[in-house]
Amino acid sequence: MIKKKIFEYKVNRNGCHVCISHNVDRYGYPRCKRNGTNWLLYRYIYFLNYGDIPKDKVVRHICDNRLCINPKHLILGTHQDNMEDCKERERHCKGEKHLCSKLNNEKVLKIRKLYKDKKLSYIRLGKLFNVTKTTIYNIVNRNNWKHVGEELDGRKIEV
Repeated sequence: MIKKKIFEYKVNRNGCHVCISHNVDRYGYPRCKRNGTNWLLYRYIYFLNYGDIPKDKVVRHICDNRLCINPKHLILGTHQDNMEDCKERERHCKGEKHLCSKLNNEKVLKIRKLYKDKKLSYIRLGKLFNVTKTTIYNIVNRNNWKHVGEELDGRKIEV
């Protein structure tokens, strides 16, 4: 006799089926194991309801809720579609919200000010802030941390 695990969930006000029966991975997605294969639970739910997921497609949440397993909230799309959703809905981690960030908005402003006023090199600034010279280059040239302006909450930046 095969015991079938039931997916338990609670319905929230947005109609999301918020999974309460499975552990989540380090990214906040519930996971399951079926027939020897590890699945992201929302992908497995999509598979059960709609069939195979093409190799060039991803399953997207229209509700932006990682715990949601409501089949009506799951749609297929490309990786590019998913990245556009992420950007439009401001879901991406940038700046100091990024898990790996060594810097914050204030430090970025200090870096720009030191580079501009004190003419410190990328290498020297990198050593001061414990990041690479490439990171400093990208901050100074506004390739990264574009969202950080010249002032932070109206406070003067001390160098």
